[in-house]
Amino acid sequence: MRFLCFFLLFLNVYVTAQEQVKFLPTGGVYSELKEIKLIVPNGFHVYYTTDGMLPTSADIHVKSTVFISKNTTFLFAVYSPE
Repeated sequence: MRFLCFFLLFLNVYVTAQEQVKFLPTGGVYSELKEIKLIVPNGFHVYYTTDGMLPTSADIHVKSTVFISKNTTFLFAVYSPE
């Protein structure tokens, strides 16, 4: 089974969010990607959507790994502690 995954990272105003939260692999287009691993320090919050809309705190909250089973476009938003 082959599928593609495309994901973008949207970060809030705090530059430290980008430096603190790690995505493996980094954003891009991948063939046969099965999961996206996240390393999220305490206090940071990561949300994602698959409908093309910018994620908010009302969307899916993720703390470690997102599993992929079909062609999917993910948009992630990282919010840092205030």
